[in-house]
Parts: sequence; C-alpha cells; structure tokens
Amino acid sequence: MKSTGLLPVAFFCFFAFMPLTAYAGVLDKEPLLWQVCVFGALASAALFFASRFKPWLSLIIAPVPLTFFIYLIQKINAPVVGRAIKQKFELSYIISSYASAGVLVVALLAGVYIGMERDSQ
Repeated sequence: MKSTGLLPVAFFCFFAFMPLTAYAGVLDKEPLLWQVCVFGALASAALFFASRFKPWLSLIIAPVPLTFFIYLIQKINAPVVGRAIKQKFELSYIISSYASAGVLVVALLAGVYIGMERDSQ
C-alpha cells in the first residue's frame, strides 16, 4: 500500500496551531482566587499558632507560604504575564493576593507578640 501523504498535513496542523495552545496555557498555571484565599488563611493560622507557642517553629513554616506569595506577586507585576492576569482575573485577584500576603505577615508578628506576652507573665 502506498502512503496517502497525511503525515505532512498532520505536522503542518500541529505546528500551525502550536502558538494558540501556548497562549492558552499562560494562565492555566496560576492559582485561582479561592485557592489563594484558602492557602492564605490556612498558612496564616498555622503560622500564628506556631509562632505563638514555639517561635523557632515559624522559621520552618514561614518560608513555604512566603515563597508562594512572593512568586505570585512577582507574576502579577511581570510585564507580559501580569497584563494577562489583570485582564482575566481582574482587580479582586490582585487585592486578594496582596491582602493574603499581608495577613500572613501580620499573623506571624501577632503570634510572636502574644507568645512574648504569655512568656513574660
């Protein structure tokens, strides 16, 4: 049997539509709004209780959520990807990202402060 020549057509279609799949995949890697809020709340609670009872434990827990939020804020402020995020996710996503990072820092400081108050009594 002789080949009908579908292989060159398949390669053309694959490479012709490749840029469309790359463009659609940019925002698929970003966490959704509810994921940012839930992760921020759980990480803040864990960091608060860890820093309240054992301040050294916050040195083990803090790097993971802080790295997550630093990465997320860098993506939001990136020139190319940041524009796409701002168009698709709108202002509530940006505010929630910054607010979750702020609540995380406040939870750490509040836990350390309350722990110091408890130890001084």
